Amino acid sequence: MSTPKISKIKMALLKMKGRNFKNNNPEQLNFNQVKHVTLFYDVRQMQKNQRQIFEFIETLSNQGKTVTSIVLYPTNDPKTIGKTHQTDLISLCLKDFTRYGLPKSEIALKAISASSDLYIDLNSHFDYTSIGLAMMCKSVYKVSPYYPEYKPYFNILLKHEEDADLNEYLCSITDFFKHLK
Repeated sequence: MSTPKISKIKMALLKMKGRNFKNNNPEQLNFNQVKHVTLFYDVRQMQKNQRQIFEFIETLSNQGKTVTSIVLYPTNDPKTIGKTHQTDLISLCLKDFTRYGLPKSEIALKAISASSDLYIDLNSHFDYTSIGLAMMCKSVYKVSPYYPEYKPYFNILLKHEEDADLNEYLCSITDFFKHLK
């Protein structure tokens, strides 16, 4: 997937709106104290790397962490999203976000405002919804692949090639947090 052209206007608008959502939580957590993790990824990432994502979720769960997944479907029609009865899986579509990437639907706002200590963006490509969710999320740690535009919104940016295997990125997340213990 190629990187979309980044709009300076959208970035400026996000920056202005972001002032209202600054994380006022100065508290630092040891990774062992993290109780709730929110993962964000799009459905294409899930289809391509389902096994790695589920193994990562299982690893976090085995460490005593509660994991919630937010999955974005690249469609505007919510009827095309499969229904799930899993409470730890929230399916959203593009209609749930403004054109600047900010959550706007009740379900999207509820999903991102839920209590979470760690927010991890698993998408390997630049996306305005990643910024919008990170901006509104109140997690102490916000982790994402490195993009210069993400600097104001994420506090942990890890180098990850767009076409690289997701497993490498997941290993770099795990290694990073091992060093925080």
